[in-house]
Amino acid sequence: VNIKDNNFLKPLDERVPPVTPAVEEATISLAPYMNCSPYTVADTFSLSEAYVLFRTMGLRHMLVVNGHDVIGIITRKDLLGQNMQESLEMNCGL
Repeated sequence: VNIKDNNFLKPLDERVPPVTPAVEEATISLAPYMNCSPYTVADTFSLSEAYVLFRTMGLRHMLVVNGHDVIGIITRKDLLGQNMQESLEMNCGL
């Protein structure tokens, strides 16, 4: 089962609300705290391999890319047993 074959991957626009002028004025730069080299996986990456990366590297979030474009994000919570089982049953009939 690939990452793009199920509903773990949510488009970024669903997770990020639009920025209003008031929010933009109150915004601070998080650049000093950001990871400049985040872990990324292709949208064709298998769920089992993604799970292994989360477990071995102690990750909380992982970006999903198609070429150079970020198309989504997977969190540790997305790969928890119950969430994964429900998603697999819904999308793959497992």
